Amino acid sequence: MLEAVQEELGDVFPFTDPEDWRRNMRKAFVGNKHGDAEGVDFQTMYDVTMQSLVIARMWVGLQLGADGNTLKERVSSDEIGKRVSRFIAW
Repeated sequence: MLEAVQEELGDVFPFTDPEDWRRNMRKAFVGNKHGDAEGVDFQTMYDVTMQSLVIARMWVGLQLGADGNTLKERVSSDEIGKRVSRFIAW
């Protein structure tokens, strides 16, 4: 499902390392859901949660007809986007 979201965002996917995001997001989710599974540290949990909020907001924006380039321009000045700016690709 994470790959499907990434594919749908296409060239407006905001982060430099999509595989890293997918891997950490999956580990964070599974680690929280299953107590015996490997999880992530708090900082990684925070980072992937903030990244996922950015991705969700961009996806919703695209579904509502927003221009992808405008979304890209605004994400780094957004309150959530600023918190993960070190991961942003542009």
